[in-house]
Order: sequence, then C-alpha cells, then structure tokens
Amino acid sequence: QLEKDKARLDALAQEAQNRLDKAKNLLTNEALPIQQVALSCGFRNMSHFSRYFKQQCGCSPKDWISSVSPQ
Repeated sequence: QLEKDKARLDALAQEAQNRLDKAKNLLTNEALPIQQVALSCGFRNMSHFSRYFKQQCGCSPKDWISSVSPQ
C-alpha cells in the first residue's frame, strides 16, 4: 500500500510540475491575460493559481512576466 501511495504522490507532483511549466511558458511566450493562463493550465481560479505559482516560483505571475520580459 505504501508503494502505491508513493507512486500516486509522485504522479500528482509530476502533474503539478507539468501545469506549472505550461503556465511559465504561456506567461513568457504568449500575450495572454494571467487569468486565461490559469484556466488554460487547469487551475480552478486566479487566486489558487497565484498562490500556487508564488509558493513554487517565489514570485507572483505578474512579477514573473516582468522578470522575463525585455526591458
């Protein structure tokens, strides 16, 4: 049972990482509103997306865009 639980958690972590990678790509390369990026990546709402993004990346989606955009 522990093996199954660990495999499930690993799969969920990989899914979350894939969603985050997709979000970073869309924020970097597409001219989409942040809310559209959140929905496109499967997040329920903007608040959930922003909290998760900041927790994982250390900055808000808006700050991420500013940091990767040419000045």
